[in-house]
Amino acid sequence: MSDKNMKNQIRPITRNLSRPAPPRFSEVNKSAGNLKTTFKTSVLAFQSVKKVKITHYEKGPFMFYVQLESSDNDFKKFSEKLQKAELRHFKDSPNSIGLACLAKHEKQIYRAAIAKIPQNSSQSNFYVNFVDFGYNAFIKEENLFHIPEEFADQTTFAIPFCLNRYDSKDMQASPEELQFYFRLLTENQMMTLKCVPSDGPPISQYCELFDDNKISIYEKLKRWNPYSNELKFLPQPKLDLKTPLKVKVSYVDSTKEFYVHVQQPDIVNAYDSLCDDLFKFMCHAPLYRYPKVGSCCAAFLSEEWYRVQIVGIKNNIVQVKVVDFGIVEEVTPKQVRLLPEYFFKDPPFAHQAFLKGFENMEISDNISTQFDIFCGDGTGERKTFKMTAHEIVNNSYSAELEDTSVMPSVNVNKLLLKNSRPLIETIQLENAMKRQKDSSKKDGRTTKATSNDNLDQNRGNNSTRGGPGINFVSKGSQRNNINSQSDTSKMQQSQRTHFGKVIRNDGSASNTQKSPDRSNVQKQKNDNQKSGWVSTLLSINTAFVHYDEHIEGLEKILDEMFAFYENKNSRPVLKDPQIGMDCATRSNDGNWYRSRIGAFQAGDKIKVFHREYGNSEIIHKSKVRVLDDKFVKIGDLVVECFFLIKPNDPNDKYLFNEMLKIFENGAKEFTFKVVQPFKSGFIIEPIDQITNKNVIDELIKRKKAQKISLDELEKILNSCGAEKDESVNDKAARKSPEKRKKNNKIASKPIEKSLEVNQEPEEKISLETTENVKEEKVAVKITAITSPTDFYISRVDDFNAFKQFHADIQIIASNASTLKVFEEGTLCLAKQPFDSCWYRAKIIDNDENDQNIMVTVRSVDDGKTFSVDDKCLKVMPNALEERKFFGILCSLPVRLERKNEDNATTMMITLMDNVLHSLFVCKQRMEKKCYIDLFVESESLTEKLIQNGFAHRLDTIEDGRGYTSHINSLSSFYLQFEIDQLKLDLISQYFEETKGNFEKIDGKEGDIVAALFPDDNCWYRSKIESIEDKSFMVKFIDFGNVCLVEKIGLIAEQTIIELPAMSKHCCLSKPKGIKDYSEAAEKKFIEICDNGATIVNVSMVEPGNPVEIDISVDGKNIAEDLMILSEPFENNIMESSSD
Repeated sequence: MSDKNMKNQIRPITRNLSRPAPPRFSEVNKSAGNLKTTFKTSVLAFQSVKKVKITHYEKGPFMFYVQLESSDNDFKKFSEKLQKAELRHFKDSPNSIGLACLAKHEKQIYRAAIAKIPQNSSQSNFYVNFVDFGYNAFIKEENLFHIPEEFADQTTFAIPFCLNRYDSKDMQASPEELQFYFRLLTENQMMTLKCVPSDGPPISQYCELFDDNKISIYEKLKRWNPYSNELKFLPQPKLDLKTPLKVKVSYVDSTKEFYVHVQQPDIVNAYDSLCDDLFKFMCHAPLYRYPKVGSCCAAFLSEEWYRVQIVGIKNNIVQVKVVDFGIVEEVTPKQVRLLPEYFFKDPPFAHQAFLKGFENMEISDNISTQFDIFCGDGTGERKTFKMTAHEIVNNSYSAELEDTSVMPSVNVNKLLLKNSRPLIETIQLENAMKRQKDSSKKDGRTTKATSNDNLDQNRGNNSTRGGPGINFVSKGSQRNNINSQSDTSKMQQSQRTHFGKVIRNDGSASNTQKSPDRSNVQKQKNDNQKSGWVSTLLSINTAFVHYDEHIEGLEKILDEMFAFYENKNSRPVLKDPQIGMDCATRSNDGNWYRSRIGAFQAGDKIKVFHREYGNSEIIHKSKVRVLDDKFVKIGDLVVECFFLIKPNDPNDKYLFNEMLKIFENGAKEFTFKVVQPFKSGFIIEPIDQITNKNVIDELIKRKKAQKISLDELEKILNSCGAEKDESVNDKAARKSPEKRKKNNKIASKPIEKSLEVNQEPEEKISLETTENVKEEKVAVKITAITSPTDFYISRVDDFNAFKQFHADIQIIASNASTLKVFEEGTLCLAKQPFDSCWYRAKIIDNDENDQNIMVTVRSVDDGKTFSVDDKCLKVMPNALEERKFFGILCSLPVRLERKNEDNATTMMITLMDNVLHSLFVCKQRMEKKCYIDLFVESESLTEKLIQNGFAHRLDTIEDGRGYTSHINSLSSFYLQFEIDQLKLDLISQYFEETKGNFEKIDGKEGDIVAALFPDDNCWYRSKIESIEDKSFMVKFIDFGNVCLVEKIGLIAEQTIIELPAMSKHCCLSKPKGIKDYSEAAEKKFIEICDNGATIVNVSMVEPGNPVEIDISVDGKNIAEDLMILSEPFENNIMESSSD
């Protein structure tokens, strides 16, 4: 399929648009007809005739949106200008329905009008209408902006219309069927629109629509009755007898009944077009209301739509024959949909046949299974045969198949006959066939037939049987193999077909090729349960599931991709990545995965969706490669599933973590009961294999959750919005695989960063802790300052709340008891001597004498310090202690030059009356400062201090995964991070290619050079620390260790020189109560790190040189183990005192 057609499948309505429209969300679209928008809508004159294309179907013929063909150029220019508009956020949250604004989605700017406002502060998605297209979608508040007047004054390019005279009561079809048929008639078509006076409610303009043949769409709708004249598929054209044809076997029942696809280009193209159209339109198709035996309709099987004919109905089960493949399957009535006349223009593509010579034989299941296996080519594709049809018997062709893919070619009939008959009978039959062919030659007809008696009968045993998502297996084997894709319908889009998944109509999956006894077939076909595990839990309603039979396929594809893409000659770069494109990506866990591009991010980052696991990850674009054809053919090995539940308490935020515990982050196996197909996956109910209890039922019994309907599930999924980012929950559900080894077990998925899950909520607010620390700028004011490394800020958003709270403190303080204990660190209420008001405070010093007690306190809500006597101190009630503190103790990430500290402090004092914006560099911990950067408009205060020579920047690191590259001690060691792996590979590749051929240089202190490490005789990037005679003391900047070397050389590549050091200097944070780590703790740390073999999770505690960090392995902070081996701080004091 061409790239153009592939894009049309993803976004079919944009084929004729001048630029891509924002994403469409058919599930969340609601009527915008009553929207009081501030935009001007174009009004066409009565009787005017225009060429239009429909951009959005609101309610089918009753309400739809069009764009004028004549406005295409204007719209293109307007859109280009719109992308350059100045973006200004709303000062206050938008609270007006119909408010005009600009909305940003995936780096594109669109005009929008607010249609619905979030009900509470916990919801940040606004429901907006894209006025130039007509679509509705959810957009985050941070992506909504003021609209300049020049863009607000422009009339909308999308014009709402109603089809004149349309009334569903006058029609023969149902409203749902008419909406579907209207879409089928008009989508992607340039229509002729005639504006006419209103004949109905004045909700929009009215029109007549005509197709290219000037036929009224209204008349077509009125005449259409899908059940009046039962449509039948066209009769198949007869195949030429005695003329060899290229065919592929689509389905094998036995050697006496199988089906073939003729591989002529025009037939292949017609079939490919049919598959595309089914995928494009049938997702909107209504239910087939009057199913009966013989009816022709469509059915949803194995995540794909197919043309079928009903062959039986019993006990709410519909038996259908897939006419384009020949297989018969059982489905529920909900899987059967109305098939419009458009899809009857092609006759069935599958021709029934039997192998000549087998018509009067009793054939074992084993022979039929061998035939089925032989039809695969060993790579997941169906093999192409040369077929000669000799005669037609009961609408089935007597066929002779020849495999020409091997030399010499193989006569399939003779091969299978040898396997099924005694030798003497085989010889007799061969002689009879030879006589028949000799007779044919006399008549002027020739038929080539060769044999290969030595053909390995096991050839193809490892192949997988399948076509474009349908079950190509014999009745003698399980009907659940869908492992390959027919050449006639290749699409590299899993949105249409997951070619590698083996999913029956009941949703279960298998890669099994074992042939069971016929007595077991019915039992297995009705089995709607599968064993597996949850790969990714996205939310309480959505998960991606691996079945047990996926494990072999996962192991194989990941091993093959790793071997293929680690070979530098097999790694073509993806030059022009597009959203929705399949690719190969190197994850931050070091493995290669098949992925799909989801979005482009700042800093050359790309968000990708991993097809084997269902999770997403943000990686650098340099890690994206072209997906080789050998991996394109293999289908997805994960199933998207949904749960019909919601929290019993709407405010319960911990049901997700509860479900993570139940699923054990993907480590525990479950039996999944498939309820029914839904969207691109299935509704399932997990059953614990140990307790045999239904997980959904147990959550409901424990009053953690309640059952919901399909409609409620739709609403919940829709409320996630148009810009649903990967949630922390998604990240939390991931495990942490190590670098791939030869026999590595498949148990985890690609990761970006490992985050521990907070299994239980924190019950008490930590002292001096901020809430909801975000990596975005927050409006703040400086409330107290000692220096740029010791000051307090308060959020501007908290000012009103603090004002009310401060008034409450005055009332509470009047009844509080007098403070008796004046120890440092005690929380209390203190009366400020300057305004005689009470403040929450913490004692930082005290001075007792015979006359009185003077105490110095610091207000925890603004950071101001003052001294009072004991009479001005009271006990802080628990109710006040539990409320969050409004003051945040902060530091800029700098080390001050002592001589310029006063100048730097003065600079900050002058800004105390200004509203600044802060960006959190390192989140605050208990008793620790919060490291932030402050901005005056867009200018960084940190950068200004550094530029003025007042300070030096402290080193920082991003939280992530890494491993030790060099250890001096627990207070000085070096880490390399997985996120830098690509840069490390580039450096390593450079030194491998140079092979030690470096130009000799003298070198001076501070130079970045190549240095020969004497221990392994290899060259590495180094920085010259000092020069001693003819030797150089260098630091290997990518590892952290120093060494005296004799040989240095010039690094010719400037890009290699300019890369930052790949090792980060760190020290381990000490738990409270520990003065220093012991020697035993140092040894334990070295043991844990295992010479860099252990991948650890790293989080920054405090910037510096070295950077203070926490390290966790398998979710546990290693400081807990090291603390046991170290002596408490108090003991050290006591020992020193006794000396």
